[in-house]
Amino acid sequence: MLRALSVEQTIGLASGLLLAGAAVALLAGLAKLRGARNRPFYLLRREASQAGWRMIFLAGGFALLAFVVRLFGAPTVFRYVPPTPTRTGTPTITLTPSITLTPSRTVSPTITRTPEPTNTLPPTPTPRLPSALLSSFTGIVTPLPEAVISPVTAARSFTRDYRPLTNTDVFFNPVRRMYGFFSYDNMSDGVQWTAIWYRDNVVVYYETHPWDGGPGGYGFTEWDVTPDFYLPGAYEIQIFVGTEFKAGGRFTIVGAPPTATITRTPTSTPTPSLTPSRTPTRPSTRTPTPTNTRAPTATETTPRPRPTATARPTLTPSPSSTRWPSPTPDRR
Repeated sequence: MLRALSVEQTIGLASGLLLAGAAVALLAGLAKLRGARNRPFYLLRREASQAGWRMIFLAGGFALLAFVVRLFGAPTVFRYVPPTPTRTGTPTITLTPSITLTPSRTVSPTITRTPEPTNTLPPTPTPRLPSALLSSFTGIVTPLPEAVISPVTAARSFTRDYRPLTNTDVFFNPVRRMYGFFSYDNMSDGVQWTAIWYRDNVVVYYETHPWDGGPGGYGFTEWDVTPDFYLPGAYEIQIFVGTEFKAGGRFTIVGAPPTATITRTPTSTPTPSLTPSRTPTRPSTRTPTPTNTRAPTATETTPRPRPTATARPTLTPSPSSTRWPSPTPDRR
């Protein structure tokens, strides 16, 4: 019974056939070039040589076309033919027949304890969109009920067609960037979609935008922060279309993140400015009205006595000099 090939298998088969054609054309061109040396005439050798080079160029064209089909084939096909998510069948458990023992001896019944009722865990509630995000909605298109999104796969990097490069749900620090990849179908441009990232049931990041990726294909949500934000713990990504939960995925980060070094930036301290204090203003005083002052009466002035001239003291003549006695002649 023939089975339909997937898009990836068809693209791989086409690129393989093109590479095989390139190899055949290359061998034929080399054979033409070798056979051209044995031709007896110049024109024949030239025709054979030109035919050989044409085959070699054709081989190069086949190889280039195979590379283009392999690289851009899947995104081009999914742009015009949206992928349909396939359901993974759950394997059924086959019961192994057990050996029935033949009772050989009747055992007297014993008292068996009635098991105590165990607490049944309540069913896991369906994730809901936080009401605080409804105010940031800008989409104006109502989502289709047929819109589907596959389970989210976490990875650090991806290929050009938005496929994760790793297949694990445990990541070790340091982590620089994380992606959540998914496929989608029956989406409408302009409808609001939201991705919420949780760590240990606490929201650490979210993004919400109008959809612009077309009806079907592959997409991703990105959380790009510094490595010190990726703390160890259990993470979960939830995807909503409108207000309806569509898909999710979980992963774990192990190990301590690198410590961020804080660089202090010098801040300029403003110089306090002197605030002039308000001087109290004295209340205005009333100016007294000048009273009529009587003019001073003329007072008779008493003449002051003038000083009398005091006679100056008379000069006392100095005593006259006494003559020395003259010598008396000695009379004998």
